[in-house]
Amino acid sequence: MSGMRRDGAKMLSGLVLRHAIGLIALYMMALIAPSFAFASPADYVVRVTVRDEAGAYDVSGVLVAQGRVATAARALGGADAEALTVTYLSGGAPIRVARIQRDGDVALLSFADPGVGRPPAIAVTAAQTNEAVIAAWATSAGVGGGRYVLTWSEPPSFGEPIRGAAVGGAILNSCSQVIGLILPGRASTAAEIRRAAAPNSAGLSTIGLAGEALQEVLRGLGAPLAPAPVPCESPAPPGETVAELAVAEAQAQAEVQRLQQALARAERQRTNEVGRIREELTQATTRLEETSAQLEEAEDQALGAQAQAQQATQQTAVVSTENAKIRTYARYGALGAAALLLVLAGVAGFLVWRARRRSKSLERDLDSLAEQDRARANAPDWVLTGKAGRMKLRGALMADAKRGSIVGRGKSEADVLIDAEQISRKHARFSLRDGGVFIEDLRSTNGTSVNGRKLAAGEVTEVREGDKIDFADQSYVLQRV
Repeated sequence: MSGMRRDGAKMLSGLVLRHAIGLIALYMMALIAPSFAFASPADYVVRVTVRDEAGAYDVSGVLVAQGRVATAARALGGADAEALTVTYLSGGAPIRVARIQRDGDVALLSFADPGVGRPPAIAVTAAQTNEAVIAAWATSAGVGGGRYVLTWSEPPSFGEPIRGAAVGGAILNSCSQVIGLILPGRASTAAEIRRAAAPNSAGLSTIGLAGEALQEVLRGLGAPLAPAPVPCESPAPPGETVAELAVAEAQAQAEVQRLQQALARAERQRTNEVGRIREELTQATTRLEETSAQLEEAEDQALGAQAQAQQATQQTAVVSTENAKIRTYARYGALGAAALLLVLAGVAGFLVWRARRRSKSLERDLDSLAEQDRARANAPDWVLTGKAGRMKLRGALMADAKRGSIVGRGKSEADVLIDAEQISRKHARFSLRDGGVFIEDLRSTNGTSVNGRKLAAGEVTEVREGDKIDFADQSYVLQRV
């Protein structure tokens, strides 16, 4: 058990650190692009939805001209134009596709109504040298991405798998100019591409079609390309940005350390409680053994008293004068011995009953603790998905009947933080009971609503996967991991 907890602590710390690094990378992307007056990836990275007999899945695409989207041809499988729609990340209805043109690994999609497509605010430009680049792709929550090293070999390739629906996304330089297209690796199967389209996939080995090679393919498919408005230079970020990133990294490391310390404290408390119960069980067993020994000794004494009474009775037969007195004394002695035996037997029986009852109670306590440990270990995790991102509800905390998983603004009171002034320090609590998920409003200032119904202060109600939950003005959807 302790080994599992140590492994859990390592996994938890690694997850928190990777999450912090991912946030820092996206923060750098948001800072760098506006500082050089180039377009945001949200303006030209789009979501391409493919429908087939097995259902629907999403890949990414890049708006390279008005009404024209470039994407990975193998990501579309055998789908025709009627099975495809394109959606802008900034909103709007899905756009129908009228024609698909394929040239090797690249597909060019043309809108059924070119007038609904806005002209891209970017230019496909040639790559400079081997460098760390930014990859951007469409997800259900908006633009995903991160910083990767692209090796300009033949074909160009990334040094690590890219997570999420990256196939068909854009390879950007530090000025948010498109320098390439993310393609699936040559050995990737159609099933692997489909699985990699999920936002939480383990990733896919990818390659790139970049620079002049990409320009040549797109021009061959009839896509008009504008030249880059200005050359891209990659100056170092300003000192204030570096300082802010250093603070963010320090905060992430402090959070990892706090979680590790909390896990260590919980492990020590559980170990101390189990040790105390085992010590009480040992003491009860010792008292039971001592009581059994006393009972055996009392029985021996009663047998001795009975033998003495019989001997006295035999002696009274010899002396007739003393016969009556001796018989009287013998009767009294027998009655006293019997009474003593009954008293000792009653006391011994009571002690045995009490010891057995205490032993069963301790066994039930141990079974209850073991059941709670199993329930926490097997409890599923849930997530709250909203505009601010995804927040994980740990099943182990939700299974804790005394505490649950608390959502709020207070860093010391809540384990799921929402940084908004309308959120109370302890706003609501999630818990697992009898296999269901329950939410309780912790008398928050601005209230909690489930599917539009506001909960009374302190009210507990059951919620299910897909329910909309509002904490004040912050909206989220409950989903199971």
